[in-house]
Amino acid sequence: MLPRNLTIPLLLSTLAAAAAAQIVPGNLVVLRIGDGVNPLSNAAQALFLDEYTTSGTFVQSIALPTAASGSHQPVTCSGTATSEGNLQLAENGQYLVLAGYSAAPGLPSIASTTSTATPRVIARIGLDEVVDTSTTITNAFSGNNIRSATSTDGTQFWAAGANSGVNHVLLGGSSAVALNSTTPLNVRTVQIHGGQLYCSSSSSGFYYVHPVGTGIPTTSGQTVAVLPGFGTTSGPSSYDFFFADANTLYIADDRSSGGLGGIYKYAFAAGSWSLQYQLSAGPTTGLRGLTGTVQGGTATLFATTTLLSTNHVLAVTDTGPTSTFTTLATAATNTVFRGLRLIPGSPYVRRIPHGCGPMAISGTGDASLGSTFTTTLANATGLPFLGFGFALVPTPLCASCTIGHEWAVALFAASNAFAVPNNPAYLGVTIGIQGADLLGTGGCAAPPVALTDTLSITLN
Repeated sequence: MLPRNLTIPLLLSTLAAAAAAQIVPGNLVVLRIGDGVNPLSNAAQALFLDEYTTSGTFVQSIALPTAASGSHQPVTCSGTATSEGNLQLAENGQYLVLAGYSAAPGLPSIASTTSTATPRVIARIGLDEVVDTSTTITNAFSGNNIRSATSTDGTQFWAAGANSGVNHVLLGGSSAVALNSTTPLNVRTVQIHGGQLYCSSSSSGFYYVHPVGTGIPTTSGQTVAVLPGFGTTSGPSSYDFFFADANTLYIADDRSSGGLGGIYKYAFAAGSWSLQYQLSAGPTTGLRGLTGTVQGGTATLFATTTLLSTNHVLAVTDTGPTSTFTTLATAATNTVFRGLRLIPGSPYVRRIPHGCGPMAISGTGDASLGSTFTTTLANATGLPFLGFGFALVPTPLCASCTIGHEWAVALFAASNAFAVPNNPAYLGVTIGIQGADLLGTGGCAAPPVALTDTLSITLN
């Protein structure tokens, strides 16, 4: 049983129903461009999500749509535009998200098309393999690449590309809101961590990972900032990134000469980020896609290489600057790997719908012993607090919501971070976390409180 003084925030991941999902928690999903038959070119190419175990065993391939069906569009990417095809996992862990073009395979010079003639598409793929391509963008990324997209919960998206900065669009929408109108407009990847929207870039004084506005903005007029410790001098070529925890950041660098490519590890201390060391996959090997997991305080990272053909999925466990990469998968002829994501597996994290009211709860971090979790509430209007408990058994609180019982700790705060002790006594413990907003508007009729969904986790 969990000690009553232990408070643990957590990363949102699959629903309880995801136990029956066809994409297996704990596996890797890699975006593959190309059908293996037609040579790669700057024309639109068919897309596939290839699933592998973390030891490199192929599991299955999911073909994404190449033709329109009702409100759903085809989604393709260029075969030679190497900056495209980033893959992200929505903050709630329920959806994979990517960006492409509403075009059938074969349309020449796909990245040069206008977004009015060839809308940019955001594809949302559930862990149950249900694909939604109803979201398009017709007013941004015209005549150039759309590269990346992410989401909080699959109902709204943030997209990035070569000439339009970071944009926000709702599920099923066709018109996006440009969040930033000043540099950097040339953006590579976009990601949400710890209740904050980030992007990567390598232009105009922005060469690392940068916060976009404050929190997860949806309106124009946002500023993209340079984090303390990161410089503004050109050189780094940053793509995907992975927050191992709130104070540890890994960035993939795609430089393929001079031994400059690989994964760079940064740590935050005393108010500033500093480079710890570089993980090199070879003197001519750059990396673009990046994902990872943390177990017992040690990060294992997965990345895709930059080669246009016969590129690879690599793995490395970070034991220091001399850590060795291993090859998990190699792209077949006339195909190329781009983005990838590790589907959170064991320990198993679930989001259980219990909410009533507009307040939301999010969590980031790894779910293993020795890791740090941060839980954040959004849209509170009254007195927010976080409740931490165990033995998650819902009991009625009002007509429209439920709440876990036997709460161990209640914190009057909108956010909390906690480092779980690296103690085997906690293995197998399941806990629940729910946010409440006393006097919050739009919640239960009686008592006057808004409740979030409940997050549950089994530690290991």
